[in-house]
Amino acid sequence: MFKEVFESFLNNDLQLAKSLLEKDEEIDRLYFLLVRLLRSLILNPRLSEKLNISLIDCLDYRLIASLIENIADRSVELANYIVEANSYKLQPKIVEQAKKVKENIQATYEEIIKAIFSKDPKILSEAMDKRREAEENIKRLEEDLGKEKNLDSRLTYNFLSFIHRVMDHLKDMIDLVTTIR
Repeated sequence: MFKEVFESFLNNDLQLAKSLLEKDEEIDRLYFLLVRLLRSLILNPRLSEKLNISLIDCLDYRLIASLIENIADRSVELANYIVEANSYKLQPKIVEQAKKVKENIQATYEEIIKAIFSKDPKILSEAMDKRREAEENIKRLEEDLGKEKNLDSRLTYNFLSFIHRVMDHLKDMIDLVTTIR
């Protein structure tokens, strides 16, 4: 959903934004399924032992799932603003910068997920490096979006707010992985 809402914003794709609203319910159902599975593992220690998942792992996975589900919820909020804004055109320079930010954030997320399951400090370090790179690109994007005259200020604010919330969730995930090791 993160990638799709970014694409929707960059291309003013209202159909894609509207489709995200429907996907949110699927994400919510998957999230609650995962929560039920984790509760089952906690209630049945033999099963968790058999699967080699500790009770503390269940807690960590629950928190990570909550952060991921929250990113999906924030994606839907941004999709709503895109639909409301209806029509706008971004400057090519902003589109390119935003694509870099999207790629940085996506790479950070993927490295974090790898680090969660591998518990490899080198992968976690790579995730942290990618997050720092994303923050640098976000600063440049913020500056250029602030100069943009043809874009609704509410949409700009909500887009940047979305990016910062996602980055906060990724930081929380990194912090959690750091404690897992």
